[in-house]
Amino acid sequence: MKYLFSATAAVLLALAAFATQPQGHGRHPERSPRIFAQKDPAQLAQEETERLSRLVLLSDRQYRKIYNFNKRQFKALQRKMEDGRPAGRDMLKQQEKRARKYRSVLNAAQYEKWASFEAERNFRRMREILKAD
Repeated sequence: MKYLFSATAAVLLALAAFATQPQGHGRHPERSPRIFAQKDPAQLAQEETERLSRLVLLSDRQYRKIYNFNKRQFKALQRKMEDGRPAGRDMLKQQEKRARKYRSVLNAAQYEKWASFEAERNFRRMREILKAD
């Protein structure tokens, strides 16, 4: 629970900092909304699921469940991006939904490892955004 709260707090701070930044994506052009919109949700889901699988060693059953969930999430996100950039609240809700789903699919050790990794990743993103100032 501490990790989820920490990760959520870090995401909120990063989103607040990101909202004040110009829309250029500097060193990470692959994070550009235009490039994101060009990728297939299935491809994005596979990349994200592979990343998680390398981190926590998913079983075949876990892989399928996480992949299908990620695919639905990426499709929904792309629809929102077509209508206009999703709001920070939408992104936060999506991250909370992902944390709940991962908690239900992963075992306790896997979830703890993922939550720790996410908190660190969000911290690095926030630090990178703040460095750009």
